[in-house]
Amino acid sequence: MDETQLLVIRHVAPNPGIPPPRKDYPARRPSYKTSLSLRNGKDLEWSTVMAAIKNDENSKEFEWKNEDLVMVLKAQQITKSQLIDGLESRRLNLDAKFNEKIPEENIENLMGLEHPSKDLEALVNLFVPWYIGKTLTLYEGPLDYPDSSRLSQIVAKHSVNCLLSTTTFSARIPNPEYLKFFKTPTLKFSEISIPNFKFL
Repeated sequence: MDETQLLVIRHVAPNPGIPPPRKDYPARRPSYKTSLSLRNGKDLEWSTVMAAIKNDENSKEFEWKNEDLVMVLKAQQITKSQLIDGLESRRLNLDAKFNEKIPEENIENLMGLEHPSKDLEALVNLFVPWYIGKTLTLYEGPLDYPDSSRLSQIVAKHSVNCLLSTTTFSARIPNPEYLKFFKTPTLKFSEISIPNFKFL
């Protein structure tokens, strides 16, 4: 064990749970009772490593070849050229949509609603905000928990301007009228259609 170095990536909980859970499930995130003793100077926490990165740090970047695999999804292997082609196509697609609906300068924060491992289209939606120089908002979880107003809460809290969706995405929100409980004035454009979810 002394030869091994650990890099710990974990979902942390801000408190012991309100109310504290009656039973602990180690595979469920966050796991309130799971702990790990880190060896000082040898083991690192992901948050500490990320916080120490400086924006002006110069490093020799790895060069991907066009035929190199950059991602292996459940049913598809993605090469660099496929990803770049997908991103460029998506950029042009969004440019056309933004120009038709609203000036692009009013779109700064984009949010995708599908897990990127689903397919190339979902993966492109993960990276395209950065590709076009915008902010990416991520949400990992169901849109109806703890209730069906969750999506409105996220949009309102993080000032999301645009909701991205793939062509096969279906928003399953059992009580969409709950979305009206939170105002979403920052939302300017959405690729999903949900009753009672108004924007513009």
